[in-house]
Amino acid sequence: MSWEVLVNALGLAVELSIPLVIVALVAAIVAGVLQAATQINDDVISFSLKLFLVAGALYLYSGHLISHVAEFSQRVWGGTDYYY
Repeated sequence: MSWEVLVNALGLAVELSIPLVIVALVAAIVAGVLQAATQINDDVISFSLKLFLVAGALYLYSGHLISHVAEFSQRVWGGTDYYY
């Protein structure tokens, strides 16, 4: 296994996870502001808001994720003809 492949795989993982982390961060900030404004400090509110927003973002972002992972795997394995 080449170090270049490992570095590219880790770079791809970071690149593809950044949008989901940003969605979770924004959801946490919104939940924190809402909890501070209403003075309701319940962990379920922030957790459920983050869960639903990250799940929705993952649903919308899944096509982009799959295309990048498929392109990376084709570069690594040299094409899909390898398995036939």
